[in-house]
This record gives sequence, structure tokens and C-alpha cells, in this order.
Amino acid sequence: MGFFDKEKTMKVLRILFIVTFLSTLFIIPAQAQGGGKYGFLALVTQARSGVPLETQARQAFNRLAPQLLAAQKNGTIVAFEPDLSAGILKIEYAAGAHAAVPAGLQGLDDINAAAALVPHATSAGPVNELVITPAFSMNLFSSCFSAAGLGASSHVIGSLRDKNGVLVSNLSATASASGTLFACFDYSGPFSQVVPGDKIAFNVYDGGNVLLGTFTATTPAFSFTAINKTTSVVSGLGPKNKAFALDWWHPNLDAANTAISVTQLGTVSSTGKWSADLGTIKIRGNDELRLYVAQNSAFSFNRYIYVSATYCEPGSNYCGLNGFPAKPASLTIVHAGVTHTFTGHFDSTGWFSANLVDSSGVPIFLKAGDKISGTGIPAYSLPNLTALPNYSTDVVSGKSPANNYTDIWVRDVVDQVWNEVWTKSNAAGNYSADYSLLVNLVAGQPYGLEVYYTDPITGNQAERRISVGP
Repeated sequence: MGFFDKEKTMKVLRILFIVTFLSTLFIIPAQAQGGGKYGFLALVTQARSGVPLETQARQAFNRLAPQLLAAQKNGTIVAFEPDLSAGILKIEYAAGAHAAVPAGLQGLDDINAAAALVPHATSAGPVNELVITPAFSMNLFSSCFSAAGLGASSHVIGSLRDKNGVLVSNLSATASASGTLFACFDYSGPFSQVVPGDKIAFNVYDGGNVLLGTFTATTPAFSFTAINKTTSVVSGLGPKNKAFALDWWHPNLDAANTAISVTQLGTVSSTGKWSADLGTIKIRGNDELRLYVAQNSAFSFNRYIYVSATYCEPGSNYCGLNGFPAKPASLTIVHAGVTHTFTGHFDSTGWFSANLVDSSGVPIFLKAGDKISGTGIPAYSLPNLTALPNYSTDVVSGKSPANNYTDIWVRDVVDQVWNEVWTKSNAAGNYSADYSLLVNLVAGQPYGLEVYYTDPITGNQAERRISVGP
């Protein structure tokens, strides 16, 4: 059974345009505009109903990650860093390797120009339930933040100083007519991410340059330390006696592809510990958790993580898992009887990933049945995911785990449009996705197919991409 969502179709079209642009980064060397070495891309440009922005951005980023890792390995780019809470991607290019920016995207040399393309104010999913006015909501380990209650078209001058008081970044931005703002600290400074111990100051002026107020805060340290998936109790550390809100986003994986969003309010204890009981529904891997902490009367700070689970791409060589930020990470892949182990640390969002290659650097492609395990993740076998188009009926059929719902995507390579059908497999593991109302499949034309599966028990995810055509 499928459905058509015009808003979703437009969203994936815009994402594809960015993906198409990004592929040129690795084949068109050019001098960076203005001598700069950074580029910024909007991963999402239209909100998808019922899905948090971070999840939309993560899916878009995962599609790009293998290319990014390959480009980093061959020296075309030095580093890349997604800011999923802002919906953007930062790329640091090697000297002389910055791609020419297509017409209409010149502003992407500026982080705020990229952020302006992302629909932060309308993104669905968890929201801050802490009542603060005016409200500066700072994303921990991000360069970007949102604000409200500033006054119509007010102007904001901001500074970001490290724990030693050294100015590391600044910003100048103008609020909307409704007094809201989404902006990012500038990358021209040495470091623009908001981290614990930073000192933040905002001067807010009206249109006539009259100072309306000065707002300051010191970034608190807070974290997740335990997630009980069975009892749905989440706990962690935070600033003593501060109010907090914990948001939980959990896909139901049902016929209508719905999700639940739960908020639990509380206060960090006098010992610096917090805990929240999210109810009777069990937490699943890859669910999103976001914690907000009210630091003072104008500032709240937040960070998110995804519950421990894997994401791997059969047919590709990319695999990763979620865990607790900054903690040691281990990922093991057993392929063709050979064990490959990768170690390191989860990043600030709790993500760790690897590209599987042989001793000479040649990719080793993951297959159904490969065993995946890692920190906090029991061994899991990659499922068999297939897709084949029927050009006479405009139906895509294939295999996925029995009696489960799966996202099936079709990309028209010529028109650069993605279309999605949410469908359920039968007891034999066969599914059928009807695209007759969405796209006319033509034999001999190139298409990209995607089968995106989430295990309803563990939350482990597998995504198979298949090219078809002449």
C-alpha cells in the first residue's frame, strides 16, 4: 500500500539537487571563492511532516557519507562535519580543490546562507517545552541556535568566548518581523561550536540601533548516562537544581507510518543527576532523545542522541552505530567469514562509522547475512533487501523481512526526482510498491531504487541502494 505526499516529494527533490551538486565536489577542482576553504550545504530544505529535522538531515547525510569518506581519503577534502540539529553540512576542502558553486547556490560559502534554506521553525518532532521569554535555545556542539521573543526585526550582535574568556566567534543577524531568529556563529573565528564552559553574550537592538537588552549565559555541561529500553527510563547528569525537558521521538512503524512524541519535565537533583520515565512504550534503537536544560531566564541549552542501534548499507561498504557521546566505540563486521573490527570514540552526537575496505583499500561490499555488532549492540544479521521495477505496471517489488513495513524509494535519474512508497511485506517476505500515481517507469531509462528498513524490535536500520537501467 502506498501514498502520495506532495510536500515530501518536493523535499526529496530539493535534497537530490543538493546531492547532485555535492557529487561535483569530488571531480571539479577550482579555487575557493574569496580564498575561503569551507563550504556549507543545506541537507534539508523542506520539513517532512512528523519527522524531526535531525532525522531528516541524518538520512540525507548517510546517503552522502560514503562519497565524503572516499573524498577525504583521496585528499580532495580535508574534513567534513554534519550539524544535524541545524540541517547543514560543513566541508573543508584541500587547497585548490573547492568545487565551483552552481548558479543560485553562491551563498553556500556562508554558513548562515545555508542555514537559511533549512526550515527550522516548522520542523516536526520534539520541541522545547521550557517556558522562557525571550528565549535563546542553544544547541550543544553546534554553531547554530534559535531565538524567539526578540522584538520585530531586531538586530542581534553576539559573541562566543571559550572558558578562558578568549573570543572564538561572533555573529550579526536580524530577527524576523515576528521576533524569531535562527542563526549560526561565524566560521571565521578559531572555533564556533558551543561547548560546555563557553560564555555567550547577545546584544539586541531595535531597528534604530537602540539597545533593547543584553543577555548572557555560561554553557552548562550535561549528558545522557543510561537508557533502559525496557522500562523507558532515561537518566544522566546536568547542572544542579536546573529545570529540564526530555523529548522522545519514536516511529511506530505502522500502516500509516506514524510516530509518537513524548515530553517529560523535571528538575536536575542537588547532586547533579536527572532521570525521566517516558511511559509504558518500550524505547527502540534509533529513537531520538533530546534534553533541554534551562540555564537562566533567557537561555536554554539542548543536545540530542539516538538510542543505540546500527545503520548499514548492504551493497555498499558503509556501516555505523549510535552510542553515548565521547565514549569508546567498537564496531565489528563479519563478512565472508572474516572479522573486521573498527575502534575509536563516538562523536558529540553519539555516532561512529567506518568504510569496509581490504588491505589495499578496495571496498568490500556488505551482503545480506553479514554479522554486525558493536558497543551496546548484540550481533545482528543484515537483512536481504531487493528491488526490481516492472515498467508496464509501474510497480517495484522485491524482498524485505517478512510482515514488516519498509520505505521504498525511486529516483528518476533524468528528472532528478525521488518518490517514496511505504509498504508492508507478506509472510514470505515479498513486497509490492505501486508507483503508478507517482512516476511513469520507462524501460531503458536510468533509475535509482532504495529499500530502507528499520527492524521493529531492535531499531537496527539497513538501506540498500540499487541502480537499474539500460
